[in-house]
Amino acid sequence: MIVTLSDFQTGKYELHTGMYDQDRIQNYIDLYESKYIKELLGVTLGEEFIADYQAGLLNPNFVIIFDPLSFDYNRRIYISEGMKAMLVGFLYWEIVRDYFNQMTPVGNVIPTGENSMRSTSLSSTMWDRYNEAVRNYRAIQFYVVRNAADYDCFNGQHKLYSTWL
Repeated sequence: MIVTLSDFQTGKYELHTGMYDQDRIQNYIDLYESKYIKELLGVTLGEEFIADYQAGLLNPNFVIIFDPLSFDYNRRIYISEGMKAMLVGFLYWEIVRDYFNQMTPVGNVIPTGENSMRSTSLSSTMWDRYNEAVRNYRAIQFYVVRNAADYDCFNGQHKLYSTWL
């Protein structure tokens, strides 16, 4: 849908995308992409966003939160690199944290290399990518909540109307 294998082939989110890894990465995309969208926007609004994205991103309200976004509120700066950057960051984290362990016929193992030493999860870049995704998530979510037509603060859900911004 939004994130593709090519998003993990170059740049700061680069992963090994050999023939054995492509299906594995695609499985993570399929499993987590819509989950993070629905967690960000709520189930109903998340499904509306997914449907609108598949139709070509026609709703201008969705374009605002999909594209990079920055604003000030109460002397605090909110910056989002966009919804795609958020999703790629979260997916990168989901994939890399599972690379430290692999399931084999003999059980869960930690793979080792002959010519290199694996970094620990504490020294890997996966936490930096995760934190960037969280900052994007929070900026988008705050923008939506701040500009929502109505917000139910008792259960933390948006009351959806046709114009939610």
